[in-house]
Amino acid sequence: MNDRVGFQIGEDFARYGRKLPDSAPEPVITGYKAGIPEKGAWKTDRYINKWLQLRFNAFSRGKLFSDEITPGLIKSIDTDYCPITGMKLTHSTGKDSDWSIDRVSNDFDYIPTNLIVMSTRANKAKGDKSADRILQISTSLDGQLDNLNVSQWKRLAELVQWTRYRQMSEEELEKIDSTELFISGLLKGEEPFQNAYYSQLAVFQMFLLKQLETGKRTPVDIDKIMNKDKESKLLFHKLWNRLTKRQSSYLPNEQYKQWSNQTTLILYVKWVMLHNINDLGRFLKQYAGSKLSEPLEIIQQREEKYLR
Repeated sequence: MNDRVGFQIGEDFARYGRKLPDSAPEPVITGYKAGIPEKGAWKTDRYINKWLQLRFNAFSRGKLFSDEITPGLIKSIDTDYCPITGMKLTHSTGKDSDWSIDRVSNDFDYIPTNLIVMSTRANKAKGDKSADRILQISTSLDGQLDNLNVSQWKRLAELVQWTRYRQMSEEELEKIDSTELFISGLLKGEEPFQNAYYSQLAVFQMFLLKQLETGKRTPVDIDKIMNKDKESKLLFHKLWNRLTKRQSSYLPNEQYKQWSNQTTLILYVKWVMLHNINDLGRFLKQYAGSKLSEPLEIIQQREEKYLR
């Protein structure tokens, strides 16, 4: 990696009064010596400390660390519950419930779309495993591995797979013909994270979401948009209630209610797509217009084929 990057990391460790890890390479040590402030260290907090640690880890592993990752961004993705184990996160207790931040997938660099808050237990289980290894574990495990049970490995695999497809362009996603498997899995009534259809489902859904361009809208936002359309609002509530039943096992009730109102439409579409293709088609076509005409036609053709 660039020695200048290592020098800057060392400088910032010194400025914030943080001790360098014993494994620090020479460029980082040189920067640290140059950055020791004359009038005392700068004020720090856990987000700054984590930012420094992540930068050091990225440099040590020869990975890119995006300039978009800042202490402010880390604070913005903070959460009270681990998305993999469901446990309430603690801080500096030495327990495996302690708060941790790392890459979702070890296959990618340190970029905003590949960063997640999780428990130390989940992070240790993930370790240095590749995305393919995690997916393989999630489909073959019977019991526990590295202190995670089957459901927790499937949740981790879901996050890893989702991250993988977020890195693809719309053109790359479009080349993957996944609608046939999507409809086949839908008609069989199978859960996406319990069978081999999941990766194809993720591809199709991400392609659809990139066309929708509504990834930052929350359920509350959509609800407000529909205030003048009673029929569509009822449909939205019907579909959202279905999603709630599917997702509620991830978090305790009160925390889930708060989480669900803040969650973006990405998760909404991702899960609801697996329930009723006709209801979803009506909803999306009305609020995404012509952008969805081609994907919906493909879906209808596949559906007719499998219903014959």
